[in-house]
Parts: sequence; C-alpha cells; structure tokens
Amino acid sequence: MRAEVEGTPWPVLRIRFEEEGERVYAHRHSLRAFSEGVSRRVRAPAGGLTSLLKQSLVMLELRGRPGAEAVLAHPKYHGAIVLVDVEDRAYVAARSVLMLTPGLSYSVRWGLFANRLKFGEFALTEVRGSGAVALAAPASAYVKKIEEGETYYVDNRIFIALVGRCRTSLTLPSAADVFWTGRYWYVAVQGPCTAVLAGSLKR
Repeated sequence: MRAEVEGTPWPVLRIRFEEEGERVYAHRHSLRAFSEGVSRRVRAPAGGLTSLLKQSLVMLELRGRPGAEAVLAHPKYHGAIVLVDVEDRAYVAARSVLMLTPGLSYSVRWGLFANRLKFGEFALTEVRGSGAVALAAPASAYVKKIEEGETYYVDNRIFIALVGRCRTSLTLPSAADVFWTGRYWYVAVQGPCTAVLAGSLKR
C-alpha cells in the first residue's frame, strides 16, 4: 500500500492498494472518494462501552484490490497531515487519527491511561504493531525526536501523538509558575521516542 499527502493548503491523503486484501483503518468520516474495488466496513475498537460514549473512536475499515484508490481527509483538521512510522506502539489523541496502515491494530485507553500520561482527552487510541499512522492536525503541528537519556517538558494540551517506548511523568510547578502562566503541570517525556505536537493551543 502507498500513501501520499496531496494538496495545499487543505491536504488530502491518497492511498493506493498494492496487494490483494490489504486493509487500512480510517476515521469514519474521512472517506472523500474511492475507486471500484474498495470495500468499506465500520469497526469499533476494543472496549465497546468507549465506542458508545465517544463515537469518534469508531473507525472505517477499508479493503482494496490491487490498483484501487481511496482519498481521505479529516472532517475537522485541515491544516496538516503528518505520517509517522510506528515500530511497536504509539499513543495517539483520538481526535487526530486519520488512518492506520496494514500491520497496525488499535484499542482504547481511558483517562490517565498507561504510563500516567494525561493528554487532556477522555480517551486515547493505543496503536500497536509495525506500520504508519496518518495524523490530521493544525498547521502548527511539528515532530520532535526525543533522544535516549533526554527529557522534554510539554504542555499536555498540545499532544497529538507519542511514538515509541518513552517514559512519562507529571511535573509539579512552583507557585510562580501557577501565578504567571496559569499552568499547573507539564508532562516530562523521557526518550527515546518521537512526539508529534501542535504549536498552537487552539485545537
């Protein structure tokens, strides 16, 4: 399967199936166009109750014959599409998921979820396997690679995804931090991992 980002300033993701029975997961409202040979099926992630309470976690399973194409665009975020390679696992803000390539599976994590990291989301998508995730995000989105032994402190409101086996913890601010910035804590991320972040808080 091939995936390419096309168009500015409102990008779309064009995917072409290359092998029989290839499957991708896409945001359930993302499909804009598709050719003959593409089949569609609604899929709920593990944790059915979450699917009922937060419908954005329900995804569309697309399967295609070799040569078939589909065009995806996120229904809310039009500023950027970021493709991130996943080896092992990633934690993704559910609101930003556009597509998961073959070889990846996903499930739901609640609240603070694993590793005590809070994204400010009701629930997150945990992605496992080997492949690529397409993330729709504001135009201000950027990728930060955090090296092994490095610690990066991040405002929880700008998280889009964490890719890799990084460690996370909450940091307690000083009284001055609270007074001057109004922020009560940041997330300390220890590498190695890749973080996809939004430069703007208006998401």
